[in-house]
Amino acid sequence: MNRFPYKLYIKQTESAEQNFEGDFSPADSEVWKYHSECRDEVNGSGKTATLANGENISYAGIIYLPKSSKVVAEKVSVIVCKDCINISKLNDEEYVKQMRSEGKIRLSGTVKGFEESRLNIRLWV
Repeated sequence: MNRFPYKLYIKQTESAEQNFEGDFSPADSEVWKYHSECRDEVNGSGKTATLANGENISYAGIIYLPKSSKVVAEKVSVIVCKDCINISKLNDEEYVKQMRSEGKIRLSGTVKGFEESRLNIRLWV
């Protein structure tokens, strides 16, 4: 059994860069990128979590990442996917709704808090 059966994608802002031919990429474009394997738990009971700074937050779900992956900062948009999806279409709200209705997208939102523990990394969304 795979401990992390799903995929986590994060939205990153890329600044303009110059390629070898001297052309610049579009400035400050938002793109979705694969971050790591993951698993998630939906917060169906309305629990709250207390972060390290003492702040209490309500959250839609918790995403668990392997210890070897990087922490995702607060306020970053994330999507947890069950099956392969077209990453280039994740900015299209209609596509995301369709993938959610088909069960391919399990959880989406903005990171409200994170914690790095001995065994894994947790993100509250």
